[in-house]
Amino acid sequence: MQADRIEIVMEERHDQLFPPMSKALMEIRSGLTRRKLDEAISRVEKTGHKFTKNNANHYSINLEEAHQIMGAAKIPAFYEGKGAGHKPWVINIQNQKGGTGKSMSAVHVAACLALNLEKRYRICLIDLDPQGSLRLFLNPQISVTEQEGIYSAVDVMLKNTPQDPSKEFMIKNVLLPTQYPNLKTIAAFPEDAMFNAEAWQNLATNGSLNVVQLLKENVINVIADEFDIVMIDTGPHIDPLVWNAMYASNVLIIPCAAKRLDWASTVNFFQHLPTVYQMFPEGWPGLEFVRLLPTMFEDDNKKQVSVLTEMHYLLSDQVMMATIPRSRAFETCADTYSTVFDLTAKNFEGGKKTLSTAQEAVHRVGLELERTLHNHWAHRNQE
Repeated sequence: MQADRIEIVMEERHDQLFPPMSKALMEIRSGLTRRKLDEAISRVEKTGHKFTKNNANHYSINLEEAHQIMGAAKIPAFYEGKGAGHKPWVINIQNQKGGTGKSMSAVHVAACLALNLEKRYRICLIDLDPQGSLRLFLNPQISVTEQEGIYSAVDVMLKNTPQDPSKEFMIKNVLLPTQYPNLKTIAAFPEDAMFNAEAWQNLATNGSLNVVQLLKENVINVIADEFDIVMIDTGPHIDPLVWNAMYASNVLIIPCAAKRLDWASTVNFFQHLPTVYQMFPEGWPGLEFVRLLPTMFEDDNKKQVSVLTEMHYLLSDQVMMATIPRSRAFETCADTYSTVFDLTAKNFEGGKKTLSTAQEAVHRVGLELERTLHNHWAHRNQE
């Protein structure tokens, strides 16, 4: 089975990687002055590294090199400024309504946070949806010769691994590198759906819901000190696999399209949440905060504006001010399994402005989430 998984992932891989940056773009994204940037590049070059340059002798900087430059500029990554035992955020991106842009939101928010060159957050994106689409977007950087196996979160939860899933084992065989140096992903596969059958049987036999603790105890707790932010993408269901994501998380993000049917379904989901949480074993610490993320929004559509207004009226500050718009850019991403940050004006037919607008929208969502996380981070680490 492992050989089959490696073959599947290798076949799904595409050549498109995050587009390299010019020195001018690196200056903007890093926040460094041109002088500090030049000095940092010079330090990296003195180590023997050779940057790629185009015909005009202009730098072409990839993300790995960008991280080296930030290190050479003596800009510490976020985790380097924190003490040992600093707890990561665990963000569950969930909605029982399908077609709300949930996976698209998850991968874009993860990519956006990963692209913060100043903080260089260490991010893990766990796919708990057996459909396993996230690995298509994140393009795992593996090789057939070096990869012994690929294990999903469910494999680790059930310990269906050739050895005890220690942190070292997970780093090598579970956490897959992506085109973003500081973003790892845990892939899902169709076989993961069998977890629910086993969980339901356990519930019927023992009457216990302890099975919801497996993701937190066997996966997240093991790798917690390797990451600042752990994100979980689940399927549009209510089942034991989704309950594991709910139990493991301390933040809930609910993507919801600003459409009457989607909103009505999401209200039902909100109302059902306390029932699920009450079923959890004692000791569940609860959520730090919940946010609803409006997706596929058209600001010139009166009906959608009306629904968005109703969202804010009912949920107040639990609704994010930033929205993910309906855009041809996101439609292209869905077709090509990429993010708007992977696209360039040259390879996107929708026009430079459309692409720029989509990228800016995701940045606003990322910034708002980041601010909220930092507002709660001190309390998170007092627990």
